[in-house]
Amino acid sequence: MQITLHHRPDPRLMKRALRRMSRAQRGRLLLNAATLTACGIAALALDPGDGTGVETVARFAGPMLIGVGAFHVFLWVNVVASIGKAVAARLRTTEPVTYVLTDERLSAATPSEDSSVSWRLIGTITEYPDMWLLHRVDLPGHAWSLPKAAFVPDDAEEFRRFAAARRGVTS
Repeated sequence: MQITLHHRPDPRLMKRALRRMSRAQRGRLLLNAATLTACGIAALALDPGDGTGVETVARFAGPMLIGVGAFHVFLWVNVVASIGKAVAARLRTTEPVTYVLTDERLSAATPSEDSSVSWRLIGTITEYPDMWLLHRVDLPGHAWSLPKAAFVPDDAEEFRRFAAARRGVTS
């Protein structure tokens, strides 16, 4: 396989890619926040108030669990805000990108930088209507995004076959 793609970065596509890559992290943070806050409220609500010692634990653990839950909400907000910051930082260097896909590796080059990764370091390849996300196995939470708009139809089909034969494609 030898596919060469030329693409000018699109801020909307970058934002969608970052949101898709952080979806699991954001979901875990909100689940943790809800669980911890609910446990804190339950600890305060179930406080017997009879001086048995459970009261002291409930009065201490309840607010602490609610506080840790609130901290998880803060972390979630930080992840969401970092998506916007990452897109804004990348937009300062909206240089055209040339992707080269071979049987051995994926490479990306701009006028100011080059990077590449071996296919051995790509785990799951997720197909979306507007892009493919190639998730790295060595860096959880990191992925390469390949915009479908950069592919000609024959190259897109060749890449789909390559991905399916290699590891499979999830939709």
